[in-house]
Amino acid sequence: QAKIVSSQHCSLESAQAMASTFVSANRAKGSLGEAIIYKVFYPSVEGAVARRLLQLFYFALAAPWFIAWWGLLRYAKMAYFFVSGNTFELDYKSILAPLSLKGVVHVGANVGQEAATYQELKVPKVVWIEAQEDCRKPLEAALQRHCRLEDVVAITAISSQAGPAKLFRTDNSISTSLKPLGEGHKNYFPFIQQAEVQDIQTETLNGLFQRLALKPQDFDFMYLDVQGSELDVLHGCEDVLPHIRYIMTEISSEEHYKGGCTEKDLHAFLVRHGFTLLQRQMPPIGHGNAFYAR
Repeated sequence: QAKIVSSQHCSLESAQAMASTFVSANRAKGSLGEAIIYKVFYPSVEGAVARRLLQLFYFALAAPWFIAWWGLLRYAKMAYFFVSGNTFELDYKSILAPLSLKGVVHVGANVGQEAATYQELKVPKVVWIEAQEDCRKPLEAALQRHCRLEDVVAITAISSQAGPAKLFRTDNSISTSLKPLGEGHKNYFPFIQQAEVQDIQTETLNGLFQRLALKPQDFDFMYLDVQGSELDVLHGCEDVLPHIRYIMTEISSEEHYKGGCTEKDLHAFLVRHGFTLLQRQMPPIGHGNAFYAR
């Protein structure tokens, strides 16, 4: 038995070494692996069977990169996770559809990818909050395109307190954060790199609502997509949180951002405030999302 285990261990190391040797001559940035990983996580075709087949094809095509980045065992787990019917994220549209909402506080707007969903489901009002000034024009264009004329755009960084801070910007805007990239993020997505560190001023959600004369009672859904800063946002919204009935949030079981909150701590905070976990999606990369209600 010992010889068999040793042989298996050697074969795994050999496979990973072969993949690493192949990838070393093909840097992560600009690689085929980078191009394909987005197709794996966000397949563009409709239909469950077609999506699974396409994901399996992409996993096989980019195997050398994925094995080098994740290791053979994690690669196998990821492939099984997707082709067995799972997705990278919960279906936000299906979560929103049965709800009758007053308004959404969307923290981490990026370029307004969810605008079409909000308009289709007739969500009355959304406050779009995004820390990156570069995202303003495409965000406003998305709202204009989808007739979200009553929505509010706030280009600001939300945290637990107001004051000076660092914004760790990446060459992929969706990974920019108030916290630097952690080992988990670097291991799973080595093609996403820190581009610059920008000095900024943060404010709390309470402070933003006061500054813009927004009424907390007009909003009952919160969307958190802030790369490890979820608890910081929640700690600064004592006036807003009592009116929130639903929260959709990113969660991490591994350190994707240095100093970022853990899923355990975030869950404990939400439970203390009366929320119940209704849905959870956690891919083998240790980063997913969850839906809470009260």
